[in-house]
Amino acid sequence: MKGALPYPFYALKEACLPGIELFPAGTSTLMPYNPLMPVKLWRDSRPNLASIVQYRIVQVVSAGVGSGKAVLQILSMGRAWAQSLNIPSAAASEGPPGEPELPFPLRDLYEDEELAIGPGPMGGPVIRNRDLYAALVSAPVPPQDSLAELQILNIVKELLARMDRAGLK
Repeated sequence: MKGALPYPFYALKEACLPGIELFPAGTSTLMPYNPLMPVKLWRDSRPNLASIVQYRIVQVVSAGVGSGKAVLQILSMGRAWAQSLNIPSAAASEGPPGEPELPFPLRDLYEDEELAIGPGPMGGPVIRNRDLYAALVSAPVPPQDSLAELQILNIVKELLARMDRAGLK
């Protein structure tokens, strides 16, 4: 089934499993932070969860074959942990800096979506729309002369708009 968003790529949060509530870091909650457990900024708010719950999460392969590639893995946990949070206070006095965060669960990807590493120097895992991304990558790049002409046309257009506003046309 096709259902990708109309963007070449987008954040993983756009494919979050329905029923999952996401919380920003530093959110104040009634649940105390446990430094012995991983930071968990999400909880499953669905009623009637099984005693053991399985989720699809994204991991980036850090070593070996496929290093740097985003892959889906299964994460299993008990119902109580699935429905709880573990958020350090905003004062950041709790836990070591850069403590890893437990990834949030994703819905099934549509047939026209795939996991990828995003563009740019800080590229992390993203969802990529296969069709739009392929069209973007294969789009012809205009020659430099065309870009210069386009810039000149935009300047002329802006000047004409200013003249029109001033009543000089």
